[in-house]
Amino acid sequence: MLGDSLSAWAFAPGSACGSASGTWPRVLAAMDSGLTLVHNGGVPGNTTSQMLARMQHDVLAYRPDVLFVLGGTNDVADDFTVSTTVANIRRIALTATADGIEVVLLTVPPNDAMRGWELTRLR
Repeated sequence: MLGDSLSAWAFAPGSACGSASGTWPRVLAAMDSGLTLVHNGGVPGNTTSQMLARMQHDVLAYRPDVLFVLGGTNDVADDFTVSTTVANIRRIALTATADGIEVVLLTVPPNDAMRGWELTRLR
């Protein structure tokens, strides 16, 4: 897992408060015996550029089969451009796939700060 606070903690449905049940990647792994959480690289406050900078340490060093990526919320809050955020996510995905890692991109939950952002498709 690579992401920000949304990756670092579990949230009860409809709640903005972290859950005592642990991280959602750990909860997901407990629900599916075919998944094993190798490392949760969720760092609260991180932007996609910070996530990209952590790829070697928090992803490639663990040699996972699959990488879940959830980032962009803090980019919106910090007024990054859509093109910058998409470029960072694309580089994360390309770096991982070049290392033989399957990538699952997760959707950034919408909030009021996202008004004006257009839907962008990663190619």
